[in-house]
Amino acid sequence: MLYAALRIVLITLFLEKYGVNPWIFGVIEVSSSIPYAIGSARFVTALVDGDNHGARVSAMVGLLGFVAPDAYILLSGTHVPGYVYVVIGTVIVISVFTAFFSIRSKVRSARTGG
Repeated sequence: MLYAALRIVLITLFLEKYGVNPWIFGVIEVSSSIPYAIGSARFVTALVDGDNHGARVSAMVGLLGFVAPDAYILLSGTHVPGYVYVVIGTVIVISVFTAFFSIRSKVRSARTGG
């Protein structure tokens, strides 16, 4: 929740003047964390269990929860400076790599029993 609060404050400070409503962003940021968390957890479980279909569905749910707040910024902002797209892209790339290595570690640990 600290990460979400920081993002909401940053949106208020830097992007509200470009048409991004911090209240709407905040609702999307907080509410999308639920499908992201559930999708991520079920994705790991499905991978461990060898359930490829379940893994795909869970990955899509998690991905939608993950990108929803940033998609709102990109769709609602008007005349947003180019650096904002670079920052959002960088955060997404770093987050995806972090999630990948975290999930890979959890799956390996679960498969080896420890």
